[in-house]
Amino acid sequence: MLHKLCCLISLMLLFVAGHSQADPFYHQMKNSPVPAYTIKGMKNCQQHMKVTDHHYIAVCRAAMLDTDINYGWRAVLTSDAVDGTSPVSVSDGFGDVYQVALQLRGYDSKVLLLVESVTEYFDGVAVYKLDQSQLHDMGYIALSAGPAEADESLLPLMRIMEKGGALVVNFSGPVTYVNDKGVALTLRPEQIKYVGIDRLIKQVR
Repeated sequence: MLHKLCCLISLMLLFVAGHSQADPFYHQMKNSPVPAYTIKGMKNCQQHMKVTDHHYIAVCRAAMLDTDINYGWRAVLTSDAVDGTSPVSVSDGFGDVYQVALQLRGYDSKVLLLVESVTEYFDGVAVYKLDQSQLHDMGYIALSAGPAEADESLLPLMRIMEKGGALVVNFSGPVTYVNDKGVALTLRPEQIKYVGIDRLIKQVR
């Protein structure tokens, strides 16, 4: 009986110790623009940025990759920033958007690329994980900041961390999303989050 009690106490201490440290938080990385460079097969490249010492990102057009359902601006990853460099990873197209805004988040050596789409309104944010020189698509967060009439960027509200091996996206203020019936709903931060290991899944309470 005493042995079982000791084991139980040990397990409880391990549990507390395992949860005493803050979950890893993805902080916003400082933008590091680099001079514009051309990329093979890509057109109209812009927003050239350094991601790591061996990774650079830009937003480009790529007509040769476009289809009826996959077209528009794309995030393009390269291994250097010189004219004529080849892409090593290219995202799907972002469709009929006027512009996209890039933001990098990271902790330790892990990097996330956030791409916000803008039409007449802020439409949402695509999340990519930099995984062995590839852009791994984690999914699209179809939200805007604040109530529907505010129509503001979601990026400042996004709080991203890792918990139990999964990526967790919370929000620091109210957000708006459109439900399956086409109705815009404003939710408090505690009512919605996105969670996933390979793909983010929306959880609404």
